[in-house]
Amino acid sequence: MVGFCCFIASNILWSVWGWHAQAWALIVLQLVLCVMNLRGWRKNKSASTKAQVTLAEHPFAPPEEGRQTHG
Repeated sequence: MVGFCCFIASNILWSVWGWHAQAWALIVLQLVLCVMNLRGWRKNKSASTKAQVTLAEHPFAPPEEGRQTHG
């Protein structure tokens, strides 16, 4: 999650610099990248929540088919 926050902060800072330099294409690019980062953050958050719920419900359940285990 820290990585997503850093990338979003970077997008904001690049956009501020782009506004100062009147680099409109850079601002559009940063907006698109920020939306992609927010989408990834949301997907990562929902995936980690599902994994925690599954583990809480079935802590000793065998791994899903096709998934490799260590050991």
